Amino acid sequence: MHTEEQDNLLPFDTGLRLTDLPNCAEFPPSIVTRYTVTGVLLKSRQRRTVPISKQIQVNGKDVILWRLHDQVFATSPICPHLAGNLSLGDLEDLGEIKGVCVTCPLHCWQFNVKTGECTNHKDNATLTTYPTFIDQDGRVYVQFDSFDSSLFSSQDF
Repeated sequence: MHTEEQDNLLPFDTGLRLTDLPNCAEFPPSIVTRYTVTGVLLKSRQRRTVPISKQIQVNGKDVILWRLHDQVFATSPICPHLAGNLSLGDLEDLGEIKGVCVTCPLHCWQFNVKTGECTNHKDNATLTTYPTFIDQDGRVYVQFDSFDSSLFSSQDF
């Protein structure tokens, strides 16, 4: 869905099509259940060893692309909590209240991939997110409010 706010943003072609990205819905999180010696039930996420996202560089920034069905989300690859590698995290739709969230594999902090808001801890940590859109040919674009000036040398002008 295209919004009026996106009209003021600069689209960058990622070189990828929607079908180039794995659909995270096909790779749900693996939850491990175990009991402690005192009989307390513990549930934890099994860490991924292979990413279900695609990390790219666009407009001079490292960005992770996540696909859930026909939607693509773009985020920073670094968790703002303690710098966990989000490319090995899980992406899932957690319903109307939390929305679509990425879960950091380090400490299981969850962030809404549209707003960047942390949804399971009362903290000011916010994940950097970027608007995306898919054109009629299925090409994926990430949008920024400006060009990264480091991409240009003074000889370019």
